[in-house]
Amino acid sequence: MDLRLHFLVPADPAWLPRVEAAISGGVSVVQLRAKGTDDRTLLAVGQKLRELTDHRGVSLVVNDRPDLALLLEADGVHLGQSDLPVHEVRRLVGSSLQIGLSTHSLSEAIEACEQPVDYLAFGPVFSTRSKQAVAPTTGLRTLAEVTKRATKPVVAIGGISSANSARIREAGAVGLAVIEALALAPDPAKEAQALLA
Repeated sequence: MDLRLHFLVPADPAWLPRVEAAISGGVSVVQLRAKGTDDRTLLAVGQKLRELTDHRGVSLVVNDRPDLALLLEADGVHLGQSDLPVHEVRRLVGSSLQIGLSTHSLSEAIEACEQPVDYLAFGPVFSTRSKQAVAPTTGLRTLAEVTKRATKPVVAIGGISSANSARIREAGAVGLAVIEALALAPDPAKEAQALLA
C-alpha cells in the first residue's frame, strides 16, 4: 500500500498556493483545521480547498466539524478525543464520510478500533511545535505496538519530517500527517516527495 501523506492546513486563503504545490509533490489528503476561525471564513476557504482537491483528485478532510464536512461534500471528518462521540457523528454522516479519530496512547488506539471509524491518527510520535501538546510524545516503539494491534489503518502524526519519515513507515503506519514539514518548507512539492521517498 502506498504511504498516504496528510497536510493539515488552517482556514487561510494565503495557504492555497502552498497546498497546491504540496499536492503536486504527493500529498493525498488535505486536512482543514477549524481551530479559532469563524464559520463563514471556514466555509469560504473550505470551498476553495474542495475545488482544488476535486480538481487534483485528492481527499479533503475537515477536522472537528461534521456539519462543515457535509456542507463542503468533503471526503471525511477527523475527530479529536473531546469532539462529538464517534457513534453520534456516524449517525449524522452515515456512510457518506470517512471518520478519523485522534489517539494518544495504546489504550485509546485499541478502544478507537472498536468504534465506527475508518482510520486512526496516533501521536505525537515526536515532539512538535505545531500545536499545544495534548499528550506526551509516544515514540516509535509505541507506534509500532499500535500498528501491530490496531484493526484499523494508523496515520502517524507529530514532529514528522523527511529525516524520520522512513522510520514511521518501518513502524507500520499507512500514513503521515504533517504541518510544519510542509508549512515551513521552501519548496513544498520537493519536501512532500522527500517525506514519501
